Amino acid sequence: MEPEELAVKLAEVDARSKSNTHRLDEMGEKVDTLQRLTSAVEVMAAEQKHQSSTMEEIKTDVTNLGRKVDAIEKKPAKRWDG
Repeated sequence: MEPEELAVKLAEVDARSKSNTHRLDEMGEKVDTLQRLTSAVEVMAAEQKHQSSTMEEIKTDVTNLGRKVDAIEKKPAKRWDG
């Protein structure tokens, strides 16, 4: 190869190298963003799981309170019937 051809090839390789470096930097930023998003989704899933179990406890408590209220409301009626 002639020195001029080598110089042209070297310039092309250098330009491609700069372009690839720029693209890799952009991909690095996107990967960081994706990792932050994944972490946020994991936290949200954990919170939702906790809220689901809390809601089940609340439903059980409300059901128990409803039974107690029913029993209290029936008590005067039993006395009246007696």
